[in-house]
Parts: sequence; structure tokens; C-alpha cells
Amino acid sequence: MTPLPFAATLRLQFHREFTFDHAIPLVPYFRKLGISHLYASPLLASTPGSMHGYDTVDCHLIDPDRGGIDGLRRLVSRLRQEGMGLILDIVPNHMGVGPDNGWWMDVLRLGQRSAYAQHFDITWQPADPDLHHKVLLPFLGSPLGDIIEAGELVLAFNEETGHAEIHYGDQRFPLSPESEKALLGEAKYHGSLPVTPAFLTTETGKNLTKKLHSLLDPHTKSGRARIEALLDAQHYRLAWWRVAGDLINWRRFFDVTSLIALRMDRREVFDDAHRLVFELYREG
Repeated sequence: MTPLPFAATLRLQFHREFTFDHAIPLVPYFRKLGISHLYASPLLASTPGSMHGYDTVDCHLIDPDRGGIDGLRRLVSRLRQEGMGLILDIVPNHMGVGPDNGWWMDVLRLGQRSAYAQHFDITWQPADPDLHHKVLLPFLGSPLGDIIEAGELVLAFNEETGHAEIHYGDQRFPLSPESEKALLGEAKYHGSLPVTPAFLTTETGKNLTKKLHSLLDPHTKSGRARIEALLDAQHYRLAWWRVAGDLINWRRFFDVTSLIALRMDRREVFDDAHRLVFELYREG
């Protein structure tokens, strides 16, 4: 059908309960209303369960919750049949922080050695010398000392990678390769890294986990000291959420600590963040 001239848009908020396939049967009705273009909410992969999509975690993927790339292609095909277009709300200025953001997790694990260390607007040499070369993570519900004593920080292994992480509720903080190796050495494990998920199910793997938990027992003075030393060796500093306003060394979206700013002034970051969007545009 001949494309309609630009006349009117209709904003659609896509999420896991309203996917591309939910919108497809409504397209003819929208056209009868005089809508020439659908104005879609952000469609890049966001934090799982996000109802808004502004917390992007993967710029190279159409959100599976919203129907994925195949669902998007089906929607666009139906729009084209009605001569309609699609306007996409993209989120170039920030991303959601958390374990589902591979770029972010790589920075936490490798610090300034990460290929993505300059993707985010982080001040690696802030006024506070304790934060030099570290990222402040003001995500704790209480001061760090209280969190450690309460046993709320738990050492665990990532089920997909086998790498050790610190878990706090549903948040995960990776260990640097150096500290992970040192920790495993202290537990008298001399196998090759990484520890694989399959290995962790073996008797040796289970014993290793027990040893590590014993070494990092928050109920003992030595255990708490080891936890503090382990945290101090990371490329980040865990902190109480109340200190964010004074100490945070990365630019947020306003004061939303779950959203970190991207360096769109850097050409390589612009190209990386927009790669899929431009591919879809060229595809039509």
C-alpha cells in the first residue's frame, strides 16, 4: 500500500504484557483513526520485567520481553501493509545498571582495563582518594559494616560463567580476576580458572564452596576481615545509598542511581550504542 503522508502518531508502550504481537491486530483500526505512524516506546533490551524500557541493558538486542527481533519484523510488516510507519524512541544517553548489563558488569570486574570503561561517564580520579580507580556503588540499605556483620553479602558462583561474585539481595557484583584467583588459592584450590558450573556440582566443587564460605564467615573476626579485604581489592566500592549525593563518581540520569550516563561525545560509544538501530533502519 502507498505510504501515508505524515499525519498523526499514536504512542504505544510495549512491555511483557503488551508485546508486538498484541499490537499487530490493532494496526488496521489505528489506520482508520488517521494514524500514519506508531510511536513505539524503547525496544532495546532492558532490565528484565521493565514496564517502560528506559533502563537499557543491551544496545545490540531487541527486548525479548517485548517480542524480540522477529516480533518487531512482524509488526513492521503489518504496518507496511497499511502504508504506516514506525517511530522508535531510543535511549542513547543512559543505560540501566545491574547484572543484566554486560558492559557494566565488565567494568566492575576489570575496572579501567575494561573495553567499556570509557563507555560510561565515570570519574576515575575523584576528589576522594579512596575512590581512585574505583566505581562507587551506593546500593546498600545500610552502612557497609552493618551489612557485613548481618551476613547480607554472600559469595556465590555465577551459574553461567562459573566466576565468583558477591551477592546482595538480587544484586550481583563480580570479583576481579586477580582477587578471584587469590581467594581460590586461599581455599587451597589449584585448578584452572574459571571454575565451571559443571565443576561446582561435583563433590570437589561443593567442598570448595564450603571452604570459601567458611573463610568469609561474617560471624568471625577473621571472616569479616577477609570480606573487607576482598571488597577493598575490587574495582568498585560498595556503599550505603545515602552517600550517593556526596560521593558518587559517575553521572546518573538526574539522581536515579539505577541509570548510568553514556559518553555520547565519544564516537566509538555512539557507534556501539546505535549499531542495531542503524542496522534496522537500513533494513527498512
